[in-house]
Amino acid sequence: MPEYLDHPVKDMKTWVEDVKWRLDPAAPGRFADLDKRMAEAKAAAARGLMITQQLIGGYMYLRSLIGPESLLYAFYDMPEVVEDCMKTWLALAEAVIARHQEHVTLDEIFFAEDICYNHGPLISPEMMRRFLLPYYQQVIAGVRARQLDRTRRLFVHIDTDGFANPVIDIYRRASAWTP
Repeated sequence: MPEYLDHPVKDMKTWVEDVKWRLDPAAPGRFADLDKRMAEAKAAAARGLMITQQLIGGYMYLRSLIGPESLLYAFYDMPEVVEDCMKTWLALAEAVIARHQEHVTLDEIFFAEDICYNHGPLISPEMMRRFLLPYYQQVIAGVRARQLDRTRRLFVHIDTDGFANPVIDIYRRASAWTP
């Protein structure tokens, strides 16, 4: 487990001034080594290997920005900050994945989420539906719409890191998550 001295996002001011600008999809250097990485991905696909797009999940991203305990309060006390963080997450994810998909068809999208512990999810299903699933649905719909080979199935993999049974149906039933 990472250990933090502090987390950068305390409110809208710290989010905008200290963090948000760093997540600009058009930042210089963002795609500096894209040609090399895509050549490697194309070669792997040609060998029949599965092409996986890895993505830090929304909850893990929020937790690293705001802090594990503070995030739980933020959902209630500063939902506008959480929403803006997630809109920024989506914009960056969409831009990066879209660039990758200009070169390869994805077989899997892997969300590193760590949203559960040994007794269940760290947030309620209602909070998941409000703050995470709309963004996940948009990412997945975008990936599916941009596939170079639309005949290939896209596998969605979510690393929950714990007892996920209470939330499996949320992921399964979300309309954009059905094959």
